[in-house]
Amino acid sequence: FSKTLERILGYRSIDYWVFQANPDIYNISEALKAGILKTWSVNQFKKDIKIGDKVIIWASGKQAGIYALATVVSSVQKIKDDPKEYNYYVNTPKQEDTDRVLLQLDYNLVNNPISKATVLEHNILKDLPQGMQGTNF
Repeated sequence: FSKTLERILGYRSIDYWVFQANPDIYNISEALKAGILKTWSVNQFKKDIKIGDKVIIWASGKQAGIYALATVVSSVQKIKDDPKEYNYYVNTPKQEDTDRVLLQLDYNLVNNPISKATVLEHNILKDLPQGMQGTNF
């Protein structure tokens, strides 16, 4: 039905994604505190993620939860990490173009993240895909 509406009315439904950060690879908390998060690596669903889609930034690990909400503002494209982000990786990443999207940070929840326990208690959010291997769900 949504494809029919899109074709007839030019309307496109918004998809919601979970972009997951692994603290063993990237310190999302400190990156959000520094205000430098502008892009996200896309490993899956590259053809499905569109401009205007909404994103839940999820941190896995001991302090798992929702750390930010964002909007996708570019198509998936080859982009290098901003050098400002290198300090937030556990190991310095390869400095090469990778498939990424540009993000507009809508809500930075780093100072009061929504914990995994709270998410799992909520009727609507209890089935939120999180904790699986990968970066995009």
